[in-house]
Amino acid sequence: DDFYIEVIASPRLCQVGDSYGLLVRAASGLDYYRFSVSTDGQVRADRFKSGNVVVLQGWTPSGQVPRGCPISLKLGVWAVGGELRFFVDDVHQMTIRDDAIARGQIGLFGRSRSDTLLSVSFSDLSIYWVRDTPVFFTPTPEPVLMLTMDAEEGGH
Repeated sequence: DDFYIEVIASPRLCQVGDSYGLLVRAASGLDYYRFSVSTDGQVRADRFKSGNVVVLQGWTPSGQVPRGCPISLKLGVWAVGGELRFFVDDVHQMTIRDDAIARGQIGLFGRSRSDTLLSVSFSDLSIYWVRDTPVFFTPTPEPVLMLTMDAEEGGH
């Protein structure tokens, strides 16, 4: 029901746009929440209900998720009642309030955007029971710095 889960995700072989992450409160193969991290530096949260996807928060740039691989990231989900908080390397990414799925199993996934190979290993899975005592949380935004370079500037 109420828990905090964390796992180390380590993509080793990937292409831009591939994704991986955690499934939580999986009541069936068609009903669950999905926390996704992309190899292009973004995070996302979805709910699947009867196999249909509902985007809870679309792809959002994250200062904790570097582009490409190989990397290792600690992914975390705090789920209490209808509130789900998502973390990368212990830094809050987003909070979703949705009580459509109250309990279920957990899972891990990797999804290739194309027909190329994706290799992700998961390790150090930990699940903690969370008491029903309210926990107040004020997210601290993490700045995202994105640099672009025009090829005509000589690449300097």
